[in-house]
Amino acid sequence: MRTIPVETSILTFMFMGVIEPAVEREKGTQRSSESGVLLWRVPAVVLLPGEKKPEGIVVVVPSATEPKLEQGVEIKFRNLRARVWSMNGSSGTSLTADTFETPKRAS
Repeated sequence: MRTIPVETSILTFMFMGVIEPAVEREKGTQRSSESGVLLWRVPAVVLLPGEKKPEGIVVVVPSATEPKLEQGVEIKFRNLRARVWSMNGSSGTSLTADTFETPKRAS
């Protein structure tokens, strides 16, 4: 299994931070998806029911232009996936999603 799907229905994500380009470490250039769309690092906090402290995460998403979000807005990631990695004695988990959206507000 290359990636693990993340069930997001019980999670709440809130945008916090600054969206940055996902950069190739060796080249210093912005990464792109297999289809050539630019990749962006979207920082958020995730709130789990019953947990007292939110966790900070970064999700890499494709977008032709730099995404614009207001601080603290709720966001929904579509097709969120986790990938566990290990390289040169370091390891971690990276998160990717096909896209994200902000829930529609009632008028």
